[in-house]
Amino acid sequence: MWAGLSLLLALCLLHGGRAESEGGGPRCQPAAAWKIGEVDPMKESTGRVTVVALLLDGLHKKLQGQGLTDVVFMVVNHQGEQAQRLHPLLQERLSQDIALYKQHKHQPDVWQILNGEKDDFFIYDRCGRLTHHLSLPYNIIGHGHVERAIREAYCNRMCGECAFEVHNTLSYLLKKQLFFHKCFLFLCRVLTFHLSVKEKRRHNLKQMLLKLAGRSINISILITAIVVTTAITMVFVLVASATTTTADMVITIDTTTTMVEVKPSRTSACRNTSITCSNRCS
Repeated sequence: MWAGLSLLLALCLLHGGRAESEGGGPRCQPAAAWKIGEVDPMKESTGRVTVVALLLDGLHKKLQGQGLTDVVFMVVNHQGEQAQRLHPLLQERLSQDIALYKQHKHQPDVWQILNGEKDDFFIYDRCGRLTHHLSLPYNIIGHGHVERAIREAYCNRMCGECAFEVHNTLSYLLKKQLFFHKCFLFLCRVLTFHLSVKEKRRHNLKQMLLKLAGRSINISILITAIVVTTAITMVFVLVASATTTTADMVITIDTTTTMVEVKPSRTSACRNTSITCSNRCS
């Protein structure tokens, strides 16, 4: 469980505990006391995995590219005159994130205190206990021993419990809680945006249906008006037709009645005429 948790811490804080070691050195013992002037580098780096290289090239940048961004790297230059003359050149070769220490002649030689040689690597856990002292041939960077040692110093607990682990674990948990809180807020924003878009679409659909309903009502009213107008027109046409037919019938009846009345008159006249003629003949 701790290894998995440490792996996450590696990406965030890069603290650790154990690793396998090649070469000599008192493993899991506190670092030997040494200073550069009045500076105590080991004390200042307590709480983080520390890599002390007596001559370092580009390891720091390589590990940074692998995500190990919070390891303390120190380089202690040799105390000899030639090394002191080349100190500015070494400083130019190193990254600004690597602390380069120049030894003073009147102080004890750090290389002798650490029992180290050129290109040696010393790796300490967060409590300042030595986990690796890598010498030739294990300190050749291209062979992978140095990178593996730093990762194992971070991921395991070879030297046992460390008081700084609790603090670092709490820091990790707090950061993890903050991360999940941010994720929750992000999901809430996405959900709110989705609901707002959905509500907007629903509102637009409702408005479109209302417009269609309004148009349907207008069309229905128009059709009804056309039907009513057509019906009224047909009624007027039928009434007009009926009136014309009635007038024709009245005229026909009047004409027929006159002819009937005239005929008896003629007959009576003829009769009267016949009577008159008869009387005359008598």
